[in-house]
Amino acid sequence: GNYNDGIASKDGLVIAGGDISVIAADDGIRGKDYLVINGGSIRVDASGDALKSDEEDDPSLGYVRITGGTLDLTSGTDAIEAVTAVIVEDGDIAIAAGDDGIHSEAWLEISGGTTDITRSYEGLEGGQIVISGGDISVVSSDDGLNVSDGSGAAQAGGGRGARGGGPGGGFETPIEGLFVEVTGGTLVIDADGDGFDSNGSAAVSGGTIVVNGPTSNGDGALDVNGELLVSGGTLLAAGSAGMAETPSASSEQATLALRFGSTVAAGAVVRIEAEDGRAVLTWEASKPFESLVLSSPEIEAGKSYEVLLEGEVSGDSLGGLYLEPDYTGGT
Repeated sequence: GNYNDGIASKDGLVIAGGDISVIAADDGIRGKDYLVINGGSIRVDASGDALKSDEEDDPSLGYVRITGGTLDLTSGTDAIEAVTAVIVEDGDIAIAAGDDGIHSEAWLEISGGTTDITRSYEGLEGGQIVISGGDISVVSSDDGLNVSDGSGAAQAGGGRGARGGGPGGGFETPIEGLFVEVTGGTLVIDADGDGFDSNGSAAVSGGTIVVNGPTSNGDGALDVNGELLVSGGTLLAAGSAGMAETPSASSEQATLALRFGSTVAAGAVVRIEAEDGRAVLTWEASKPFESLVLSSPEIEAGKSYEVLLEGEVSGDSLGGLYLEPDYTGGT
């Protein structure tokens, strides 16, 4: 597609399989009414969006759905863009995006597969984001995950007074109808802006979330304008201290919040142990941080925990989080 799109349809487009390679001056593969990918090996290098559906007049259309296949997407703007919904059920997706990794104007759902976003402005963006499965990793120059309606209304008349600021609440007024819900899967975020950001509410009931968040005090590893309710799963968020937030006090699962007296260098190992010496957390930082928030079934309200810094750790990790670590040392 030396002039415009690589593959485009006036109505719906279904890719069931095959070996497809696209280089496009604008969008790589575009289905006007919808784009469905069920399989195949697909490589796209597009100056615009890599995958796209842009029907705006019918709310039942304008969606991208991926149920399988191997996708290697490089884009000048969004890698996956849809008006109504992006649904990822399976597949192996690699993304390097000039703008958002996956962007939906409304619904964004991931229930399976592997999604690896190695470059993006914002990694995942939508009005309602639901993650129930899959292995997701995000590197972003701004927000890692962002729930937004695109209006910028959360910044109008907000400020710290909207919810009082501090632990357990956002600094802006939440927008009704916007939310993120995580019930399963793994989500690892490395963000220069806000890590896990919702201009509405957020709920975590399962899965594992690791946020290696910002180093600037103008952003936070967690930034939820409404309630951030945690009832299950593991949530680890580390970053700067200036805008640090914790899950809401009404959460069913307890939270441990740490603020260090000075910036801890990248590569440092944080070990948290219960009173009986049992390891609750072993985590190695990929960037400098000043605050750390952990919500886990291993944390019990009213209990005391010992925090060790430094030491050495080896084994398999998820975003620096070691599930079965080989740990020595620490003070």
